[in-house]
This record gives sequence, C-alpha cells and structure tokens, in this order.
Amino acid sequence: MKKGTNIYSDSFKRFLTETPIEYDNDFKDSDIKHHVLECISAIQNDNSEQFLRHLDVIQRRKIDTSSPWIFDDIMIFSLCTGIKKFNLDANWLKELCRTRLTQQVESEKSYTETIHSLLTNSLDGQKRIQVIIRHLANSFSGLHDQYLVEAYKECLAFNIAMGDDVQKEITEASTTIIISAKGLDNLDLRKSQKQFIFNFQKRCKSLTTFIFYFLVCISVPIILFTCMKTYTFIENIEDQNLKEYIKAFTAPLFSIGATFMVFKKREWIEKQIMLLLFKFWGKTRPEELEDNG
Repeated sequence: MKKGTNIYSDSFKRFLTETPIEYDNDFKDSDIKHHVLECISAIQNDNSEQFLRHLDVIQRRKIDTSSPWIFDDIMIFSLCTGIKKFNLDANWLKELCRTRLTQQVESEKSYTETIHSLLTNSLDGQKRIQVIIRHLANSFSGLHDQYLVEAYKECLAFNIAMGDDVQKEITEASTTIIISAKGLDNLDLRKSQKQFIFNFQKRCKSLTTFIFYFLVCISVPIILFTCMKTYTFIENIEDQNLKEYIKAFTAPLFSIGATFMVFKKREWIEKQIMLLLFKFWGKTRPEELEDNG
C-alpha cells in the first residue's frame, strides 16, 4: 500500500467498496487522520471498542471554525457511519456539523446537512449519501424501494466533472449498492437509466453539432488567408490574360471545394468529436453507457 497522504483517500475508497483496508498508518498519533483510519478499520472489523477508543480521542478536540480538520469530509462520513453502526452518542458530531454549516456557502452545505440528518435518523438530504452510509452501518433494510429508485436517479444526475473526489467515490459506490440491492425494482431503475442515456446522448449530439459549425466558422478566415497567399503568387504571373483567368476561378473553386470537403466529411468529423466527448466523460464509446447499466 502507498504511504503518505494518498493512503487516506485510498483507504476511504476501499472502505466504500467494502474492501479491507491494508495500510501502514504512518500518521502521528496527534494527526486526526490516524484516528479516522483506525475508526474505519474498527467499522470493517465490527470492533466497537476500537472505534469508541479512537472516537473518544477525536472528540477531545475543540470544535473551532479556524481549525481545518472540521471540514474533513472523509472524517465526518466515517464517524457518522460508525456512530450509526454501533449506536453511539452523536451529540459531538452533530455540533461539529452545525459549526461547519455556519462557515459553508450554500453549494457546500448539502453534504454536511445530510450527515446531520443521518445522525438524527432522518432521511432528509442527499439520498446517495444516505444509501451508502446506511449500507455500511448495516441499517440499509429500512430504505424502501422507491427511495432507492430516487437515490439512483440522484446518482445519475450527479455531475462527475464538478464534484470533488470524495463526492465522486460516494456516488460510484452508492450506484453499485443500489443496483445490486435485493428486492429493488429493476424495471424502474432501467427506465430511469435509459432516460438518462437518451438525454445524455442528445446533449452530446447538440454539443457536437455546435462544435462542428464553430470549426467551420474558424476555417473561413483560414481559407481567405490561403486565397490571399494564392493571389500574391498569381500577381507574379506575367501573362495578363492567364492571370485574370486564374483569379476569376481560383477563389470560388477553392472555397467551394474546401466547403464541400468539410461537409462531405461532416459525419466523420462529428463522430470524432463525439468520441472525444465520451472519452472526456470516461467512456471510450457511446455503447459503454449501456454496458455499464
């Protein structure tokens, strides 16, 4: 396993995918990440005493808005999971969430509000976060099928490009859990997924068309510049009649030919643009949307 700062995010990813974490906890005892990793290990090993021991160390810290550690998303996720799993007192973590909310902008509050809702046994907030924490805390059975369908739609709507790494990992893990959940109405899920795929491909097609015409517009001044260079060459021709004849036909033929070639190859050009868009979204071809469904 990696050492250093990467071990923290790597262990969290393994935690979400229910893969035993294997690490050399080289963080100092005074580093809160050391205790968070120990809490994650305790959750995976169903060791309430170990979790409570390290939770107690963390809770001795003073909750202060000037302390960066209170904004550690991995920490509050892991502690919330353990507190729910082992049915422990949540007052300290709820206070921490309330303090975070006073310092966060609106776009950042939803994650913290969801953690707070979980600590109060509420289903409010982001459903995809509710699903993964309740699953890891062994309280997943209380979620009805319609809630899971709505959580799945939320996962599909989540903008991977805009989310941070923690949110991306949570969304991917939550999606996997929902799809594999027993008793889930797969017909509704498949319907939602197909609607998402249709909308996604439609938007990619519109964006592809826009990019194509944008490239055409860019090519116009290039063509004109080339024509000007050609005219400079023509001016050096001594035969006046030949010069006028070439001038009369070169520019129109060149422009028509270039335009014809661009639009003749339009389907191929748009296909290449589409493939680039899908690669940007992590797919090598459009069919992978269906493959991963």
